[in-house]
Amino acid sequence: MERAGDEKMANASQHARWDMNLPQERKPMFRMKHVLWCVIFLGGAALIIVPLVKTQGRIADTTYSLSNGRAVHFCMMDFENDFGHFPDDRSAGSRAELQNFRGEFSNDYLGQLMAGGYLRCEEVFSVSAGAFPRQQPDEVISPPERILEKNECGFSYVMQDVRGQRHGLSSSDPGFLPLLVAPLVNRWGSFERSSFHHCGGVISIDGSGRAERLRDSDNKIVMKNGLTLFDAGPGSLWGEKNPVVLLPER
Repeated sequence: MERAGDEKMANASQHARWDMNLPQERKPMFRMKHVLWCVIFLGGAALIIVPLVKTQGRIADTTYSLSNGRAVHFCMMDFENDFGHFPDDRSAGSRAELQNFRGEFSNDYLGQLMAGGYLRCEEVFSVSAGAFPRQQPDEVISPPERILEKNECGFSYVMQDVRGQRHGLSSSDPGFLPLLVAPLVNRWGSFERSSFHHCGGVISIDGSGRAERLRDSDNKIVMKNGLTLFDAGPGSLWGEKNPVVLLPER
């Protein structure tokens, strides 16, 4: 009897060991609802992050472009010390090395800064502005004909009309008047809207740089009285002056 009992106990112990060695049913670690939650979370994060990245990129473009504009303005002040005004036809005709730097584009007049030795780097004339065509300065400035060639300048240059002649502005003019602007798409003051997060970049005569909000209807910068940046006449920034806006050649 005792032997039979021992055999039963041995058999039961053996069966228990077999049961322990059998593969156990495992619950899935990720159910379909977990996958869906991950997809929803990642999609929501993308909706938040992508616009932030784009906005930060536009802010960086604006900062880069305005910094370049201030550097150009600094050299223009040195130029004014010698000529009494910023680059124009009068300065082009006063020195042999400047005589070819006049025309219909901002490149033509801003090139006087390099031809006259006030500036040696074409990169500072660049504007980084999203949809606005990217400039490609090659830093080749010799011979002089290679200075600020087509698509090497991003700034528009603001002058004034005096009895049918283009005259450069000067530091004796009101400091709030625009001197360099970007990214401009026409001479009537419409900016490329998507570049600076719906703003236009302005470097004034006093050297200040700012990004001004654009009007939705025509992408122009509007003053508090409803007049635009380049409107002339009573109540405007320009008063009796007549602004002349030269676009970069591209």
